[in-house]
Amino acid sequence: MNCHQLIEQLKKAHFENRLPDKLRVLAKYGMLIIDEIGYRPMDIQGESYRRKERKEFMRQKQQIVNTLFQQGSI
Repeated sequence: MNCHQLIEQLKKAHFENRLPDKLRVLAKYGMLIIDEIGYRPMDIQGESYRRKERKEFMRQKQQIVNTLFQQGSI
């Protein structure tokens, strides 16, 4: 299967509340060969924890800069 087909199957299973079952079926295989990874954009549902952490880090950094600027330290 190609990457797009896999993502579509997983999205459908998610919306039908069958994602754990679908993942169990896929986990039975010793190896999955997924073709065409990177050729199509992936649909991201919600932000990953890394993106959330990065956003929070940047927000905090901006607050520090703003505070220093307001205090005349910069």
